[in-house]
Amino acid sequence: MNNVDSVVEINVGGHLYSTALSTLTGKHPESKLARSVVSFLHQSARNNSDSIPILKDANNRPFLDRDAESFRYILDYLRQPEKVEPTWLTKLLPHPADRFRLRLEAEFYGLHNLVELLFECKVLEEAQHKAPLRFMKPISRSVSEHSNLDRLSNGGPYFITIGYRGADTATRDGPSNDLAKFRKITRITVSGRSDVAKEVFQEDLNDSRDPARYPLDGYTCRYYLKHNYLEYAFETLAKKGFELVSSCSSGAKTMPTLSKEEYKQWTTYMEYVFCRL
Repeated sequence: MNNVDSVVEINVGGHLYSTALSTLTGKHPESKLARSVVSFLHQSARNNSDSIPILKDANNRPFLDRDAESFRYILDYLRQPEKVEPTWLTKLLPHPADRFRLRLEAEFYGLHNLVELLFECKVLEEAQHKAPLRFMKPISRSVSEHSNLDRLSNGGPYFITIGYRGADTATRDGPSNDLAKFRKITRITVSGRSDVAKEVFQEDLNDSRDPARYPLDGYTCRYYLKHNYLEYAFETLAKKGFELVSSCSSGAKTMPTLSKEEYKQWTTYMEYVFCRL
């Protein structure tokens, strides 16, 4: 595997890609992707800031648990000449949502030139539509470990709505351990602007249910959190400058079951509206 012209097979999100090792390492040898693949092939993978987690699939091929579709465009970029113009990328990915998804993947792989190129695409696009620039600054090479979603540059106010559906159980003269059944949360949903939600919750946000892949300034009600800790979600919002401005709730009693013990089963739905000026 020392030959840079050798063919490498990589499993990305269940999709198999075949490419030359020189494609992965030639254009940006300093990237996390290049360093990690070389380390994997030399069986000297490192767990530090210069590497990304690479596992082995059933056939001992390198496996990346990332978006398979976006990796196709990562390879397209790496196969291009050293100088790539923003117009090439906008023709390749005309939809802003797809470019935003690619930008997240480029940051993960440490391809900072591609991140900057995607930022240029956004600037040109907003200039053509004479829209105000509301986008994050490109990631700094000196702080490559931090996502460009750390904070939006300007604008506001921004609203995020947190919702959850739960179940409460109450027994008559029941034992104290029945309190453990109080407020059983099944899922915490997030509604609002896509870029704001990603900035606030980052890795805790699951957007896989959103097939439209909303652009940065688009709105969605299909995100949800990967955890069910309501107070942790509130703390995260508070640390990002959000304040609770309104809330609402509803509840309904379910049908009783054939049980000797009399109890009440309630289903509830709550929404909390947070705002950052």
